[in-house]
Amino acid sequence: MGDGQNPGFITADIDEHCKERAPGAGGACYRYTYQPDLRPGANMWAGVYWVYPSNDWGTRPGRLLIPPYKRVRFKAAADLRPDPSNPDTKPTPRVSFLVGGIGSNPADPQPYSDETVGKQQAIKNAYLTTEWQDLEIDLGSVVPTSAFHMISGFCWTVNYQPGVPTPQSPPTVIYLDDIVWDTE
Repeated sequence: MGDGQNPGFITADIDEHCKERAPGAGGACYRYTYQPDLRPGANMWAGVYWVYPSNDWGTRPGRLLIPPYKRVRFKAAADLRPDPSNPDTKPTPRVSFLVGGIGSNPADPQPYSDETVGKQQAIKNAYLTTEWQDLEIDLGSVVPTSAFHMISGFCWTVNYQPGVPTPQSPPTVIYLDDIVWDTE
C-alpha cells in the first residue's frame, strides 16, 4: 500500500536477513525494507496487509474464524534511521499495526469485507527500537462473538512524517516475528 504498491519501494525477506530471533519465537520472521518514493506525488508512507485468500481486497470471502479471539500478539523491532540530511526524521519509526479494514471504505465497494463489528479496525501504534518488543492488538471491540470471515488478518504501515525524505534518507527497516491470533 502507499509507496509499496509500486515495485521496488518495499522489499520483504522471510526467514532471511532477520534479527536474531527472540527467545521462544515461532513461525516465520519477516524483514521489510521501505525506501520512500521521492518522485512528485508520492505517498510518503507504505504498508503491507496479510490477506486471505492471497491478493484478495474484497473480491472473495475471507477465512472463516470461530471465536473467541482476544488479541493478536507479535514481536517487532526496527533498525534506527538517523537522517543527518533531515533533522525532523525520528530515528525510531512509528509503526501502526492493524487488524481489519478491508471493505470498510464506501468509496471502494467490494462484494466481501472483513466481518468486524461496525467494520472497525483494531489498531496498535508503537515506536520501534532495535530491541524486540512484545506487542499486542486488542480484538475485544472488533471481533464478533459468533463465526465470522476475515480477509485482513494483520497489517503494518509507516510514514516519513514529520519532514520529507531526501535522497540521503535511510530506509525504514522493520522486523516482525511470532505473529499469533490468540484466544487467551
